[in-house]
Amino acid sequence: MRKELHRVGKALAAWGVLIGVFLLAGEGINLVRLGVENWLAYGRFRDAAQAILGLVLAGACTAFLGGFIYHRDQKRGRIRRRGKAASNRRETASNRRLHP
Repeated sequence: MRKELHRVGKALAAWGVLIGVFLLAGEGINLVRLGVENWLAYGRFRDAAQAILGLVLAGACTAFLGGFIYHRDQKRGRIRRRGKAASNRRETASNRRLHP
């Protein structure tokens, strides 16, 4: 019973982090929208800076989500590392098709 509660707690924490990051990314996109709209209307530098800050926030949140999913899949063994041997096999196979 205790292990199951621990697993549920970890899952809830992970969902909380993901939802929080999604909300932050959405706020970043909203900052971009408001900044561009106000910059076009009034031409103030502050509004352009707000739009750039929104782009940075949305990009950072998107990068965090990508890293989160990559780390999770790597931990579960779903991602295999490609080495030189795999790329050499692909190159020689394509060379054989092009130059028989």
